[in-house]
Amino acid sequence: MKFFIILAQFALLTLAQDGSQYVDVSISDFQSSSTIQQNAIKFNHTEHWHTYWKNSGDSGLPTEFSYSIDGKKIAHQESEWQTPKLYKEDEEIWTYGYSDTTYFFHQIEKSLLSSAKNIKLSIKYLVCKEICIPGKKELSGSIANSKITWNATAKHTDQELQSAFGSLPTPIELTDSEFHIEVKRGSQDNTLDLFFKSTKFTKKKKGSVFLLPLPSPVVSFKHEKTPPLKARWIEGHIPLDWIGQYNEPEIAFPTSNKLNPPLEFKFIIQNKNKSYIVSRTISKLVGSSTVKKKNENIVSKNNPTPSYSLGIILLMALLGGLILNLMPCVLPVISIKLFGLIKSKKSTRAQLFKHNLLYSLGVISTLMALALVIIALKTSGEQVGWGFQLQSPTFVAIICLIIFVMTLNFFGLFEFMTPGGSKLGNVKTQDSPFEDFFAGVLTTILSTPCSAPFLGSALAFALTSDTFTILLVFFCIGLGLSSPFLLTSVFPGLLNILPKPGMWMEKFKYFLGLTLLLTLIWLMDLLHSLVDSSHLISTIYPLFAFIFFIFFSRKYISKSIGLLIALLAISGYFGFSFYNNYSESSSITSTNTDWKTWTPEINEQYLQSNKTAFIDFTAKWCLTCQVNKKLVLHTDDFYKNANEKGIELFQADWTRKDSKITKFLEENNLVGIPAYFLIKDGQLHFLGETITIGKLNEFF
Repeated sequence: MKFFIILAQFALLTLAQDGSQYVDVSISDFQSSSTIQQNAIKFNHTEHWHTYWKNSGDSGLPTEFSYSIDGKKIAHQESEWQTPKLYKEDEEIWTYGYSDTTYFFHQIEKSLLSSAKNIKLSIKYLVCKEICIPGKKELSGSIANSKITWNATAKHTDQELQSAFGSLPTPIELTDSEFHIEVKRGSQDNTLDLFFKSTKFTKKKKGSVFLLPLPSPVVSFKHEKTPPLKARWIEGHIPLDWIGQYNEPEIAFPTSNKLNPPLEFKFIIQNKNKSYIVSRTISKLVGSSTVKKKNENIVSKNNPTPSYSLGIILLMALLGGLILNLMPCVLPVISIKLFGLIKSKKSTRAQLFKHNLLYSLGVISTLMALALVIIALKTSGEQVGWGFQLQSPTFVAIICLIIFVMTLNFFGLFEFMTPGGSKLGNVKTQDSPFEDFFAGVLTTILSTPCSAPFLGSALAFALTSDTFTILLVFFCIGLGLSSPFLLTSVFPGLLNILPKPGMWMEKFKYFLGLTLLLTLIWLMDLLHSLVDSSHLISTIYPLFAFIFFIFFSRKYISKSIGLLIALLAISGYFGFSFYNNYSESSSITSTNTDWKTWTPEINEQYLQSNKTAFIDFTAKWCLTCQVNKKLVLHTDDFYKNANEKGIELFQADWTRKDSKITKFLEENNLVGIPAYFLIKDGQLHFLGETITIGKLNEFF
């Protein structure tokens, strides 16, 4: 996962290891003039480790440079970066970067140095081998008479610097070359392809591509496709993804073939041992300018395209958040929430309001944090869906540890505060605001894997809107999710419908522990789907035993030492293990022979042939999906109806990140699962998020 995995694991990786030990960074003066001081920054990578180019490709992050003089940031100019290498992982993930020795050349105007005394260069990078580790380096120097003297001078000869500087890509005009973008418009999808042809170059560098695209704010580049080389020219094309909608202000996909403003591109072309920079401006598209009529009815009106006002969308968000309290995803924690309400019956109105407000703040703040992550991912060009965080094995592992600790609590191994404000049982303790807040956080985390009626339309509207709308919709979802607690704060009399607190609660807490244990089993089953099972045996299972020992022997071991050891163990296990063992493969093959694996090509095949197909978009982390399977999809009645009517069954498993599934859901104004589709009579019908045998029979 290009952005989320890196973002989510930076903290753990930093605790575990510093990437600077794999990259030696130094700096020296090079070919300065009376007005410019030019610096040569040398990266010397440890064998098999690499950093990234400006366009990192399918993964990674580019290296960042920042200069400051006497504590104040200044601007600098950069020469073109050296030509990167192409790294391929299983032919599916392409990245561009540097290994061995690499140089970067920066220029600083001496007018900025006239009255300065000190200078600092901060460098941030990501260094990768089998895992990726963030690194940081700060280089400092002194300034005298507008000249910089660096403290970490690079060890190299002038010949090495001259050779590196001479190998930088140089601009070239390709008057013999053709560049154009073809567009194909459809009711479901708009595609762009950049086609190129050049007679000046007849060969590309072995193990690389012909065009290395520099980053563009409007489009992202997929993998170059080059047919067998001709004798007198080279040609090919690069599929493009439009990312203009993530700009501020938004740049919408062009509705006509005239591009205003035109698209500006820069590429590096490699020819033997020499590299060139090619610039191109494209002001129009080639292809259809309107949607073809034959595609107009491919998606049926059952597809939930949000066409409501913002007020209706916010109401849907409120109702969707409220209904989440009843979805299977939160059933394991709903009893704990009710337990807290029962214990609050003896509280004063002020105490009840305090507990419920803190719980609601935990719910809303967690959803707002999730909204900020989604905004960041959208800005980076990532495709995002509801519940995407459970596609991260590290995130799931951390939640497993939290649930495990809570289970130990409810089974009496130790005591902590509950949302009601006191210990379980009759022993009174001091109120803990953190416990109320954390209960809201946990409820939200376990709620987000599932969609709900009204929620899908609200989320689809939000994730295709601006930043403010996303935050507003997520706030309303949080308000709806926490509304039962807020309602009892305003009307405490509602608590009278609940049983009175008493000694029965001491026994009931063991039932709550059982529900948490079942939740833990579900999450561990999910973790086995994300990470190799043999790897878990040597990582998280010993960690469970270690945590159990800490709490079991808490009378004999200092809490501070135990917590410190636990923190080191967690950072060590997850920092190294789960990042390296995470698989971004498309889907998990169903073990049920009645279901086939879905691919986007299936849709085209069945739409063109008028065949009938049923598609189940599911994931192991979606409890609603699993309930629907048990009650509807994996029943004899369902299979009987499908067989009688000749309906092919397909499953799209979204347990792991799959850009094809994410893209399809996004194109159909969906951001979460479950989602069910039926291809019938050349049309794609959306059946909704909840299904019954009767509803399916109507469509079948």
